[in-house]
Amino acid sequence: MKTEGRKLKSEVGQKKKSGKRRLNLLDWIIIAALLLSAVGVWFRYGFSENWKNKKNLVTAQISFSVSDIKETTYTGGYFREGTQVFNADNDNTLIGVFAGEDKFSYIPAKYYVTTKTGETIIKQSVTDRIDVTGAIISEGIKNENGFFYGGSTYIAPGQTVIICSQDLKLMVLITDIQILESEK
Repeated sequence: MKTEGRKLKSEVGQKKKSGKRRLNLLDWIIIAALLLSAVGVWFRYGFSENWKNKKNLVTAQISFSVSDIKETTYTGGYFREGTQVFNADNDNTLIGVFAGEDKFSYIPAKYYVTTKTGETIIKQSVTDRIDVTGAIISEGIKNENGFFYGGSTYIAPGQTVIICSQDLKLMVLITDIQILESEK
């Protein structure tokens, strides 16, 4: 009888070993994660391919304003046409180049003062401080989510950005983005 019991146990063990292995929950989670990773890589690779091949590339004018800077910063030639402009907030990535002089203007700096009654009064600066508006010409990709200069960095009106060039570093407010030339 002892040998019969052993024989039955060994037959059951053989059946278990030869049966198909079923996937448990952890296996399904790993498979789903691998599939999602593959899809993510595929989308990213496709997006970068578009940029390398210059597909969907547009030229845009990014308008900006900067408040309360020294007048000599503006008159000293720091906003020269064609000067490369970088985003200091984003590892100094190239945004584009300053537009021509016709896209720049300035007015005396404005100061906003609130009285004790809550009334806001606008005062003009009498010193050498000015407010400047200007533009940067940039190439990037325009899609339903917005404008991506350099193909990857999102920028939109209302956003503040620290821009820099070889001689200049300023915080600017993006006021508008106009597409100048579509798909090259």
